Amino acid sequence: MTLSDLALDYVAHLKHHLKQLLPDQPIEYSGMPWPPDDPNRQWPV
Repeated sequence: MTLSDLALDYVAHLKHHLKQLLPDQPIEYSGMPWPPDDPNRQWPV
């Protein structure tokens, strides 16, 4: 996993938790699924 992959995965995971904490707030979808469908995925940069 590259540093870029790690950073993008972190953002996707953070948004997942923000949606849990703030279910009524609109949170922009980043296009990165969480939990990941494929653990060996490569994020587009």
